[in-house]
Amino acid sequence: VIMLRVPGFAHTRSFAIGVLLLTSVSCVHAADAPKAAAPKAGEPTDPKARKTYAGAIDWLKHRDYSAAVSEFRKANKQDGGHCVECLHRAYSLAMRINAFKDAEDIARDWIAAVETDADKADGHYALAISLQRQGFTTKKDKCFSESCNELKAALQFDPKLTPAYYARGVSLAHLHQDDQARAEFAAFLDKDNENPDMRQRAGRYMERMELARATMAPPFSLTTLDGRQISMDSLAGKVVLIDFWATWCGPCREALPHIQKIAQRFAGQPFVVLSIS
Repeated sequence: VIMLRVPGFAHTRSFAIGVLLLTSVSCVHAADAPKAAAPKAGEPTDPKARKTYAGAIDWLKHRDYSAAVSEFRKANKQDGGHCVECLHRAYSLAMRINAFKDAEDIARDWIAAVETDADKADGHYALAISLQRQGFTTKKDKCFSESCNELKAALQFDPKLTPAYYARGVSLAHLHQDDQARAEFAAFLDKDNENPDMRQRAGRYMERMELARATMAPPFSLTTLDGRQISMDSLAGKVVLIDFWATWCGPCREALPHIQKIAQRFAGQPFVVLSIS
């Protein structure tokens, strides 16, 4: 199919070219027609699966993440269970919407679909994290125990996957196996040089193991407008108000003066406002 946009009849030359193209289309052989773009690495190759995959992308554009998860999983099945990109996308979205049981099932399909040790390590790590998140919400020791087993498997496939030591420490802490948890955090600190925020958090967990069992804000850092580096854990002992806003959000803009007044009112006290655009 050739789609041609004709600017308008007033543009005689453009329209004449359009007529020429349309009248000569029957002379184009199938072998000369433009081919569809080849799938990228990891994407589905089956025609039906590719159509479903494209539909999942459309659901993403409409921010219907549940529908996108279902379509990505369907595309993987249509592709014979070999669409790693489908599984990666489905897993990330399932975790994003707190569909942790779905994420667990997706991670198991992920492990079955990959072949290299590094990919299997990532799959077991993904499975472990989904189980750990289920443990946070259900308070079931079984989830933490299974996550420990999966993290051990991940490290067997890839000993350099250092976040697995950290995650295993968290699961062991929830199982109240504090000595083993400290050993995992110590291993993480000994082997990891790429995650400063997690390193700072691991150090705090080793000193106060009850924090590893508490509901904690994720470890993160940011650079302020005046160039200062601030990490979540550097603010320990202070009350922290995190305000997310955007220029396109009217109510957010209206709230900014009030946020500024709060910051001024508590100036000099152990209170910090992080206003993130």
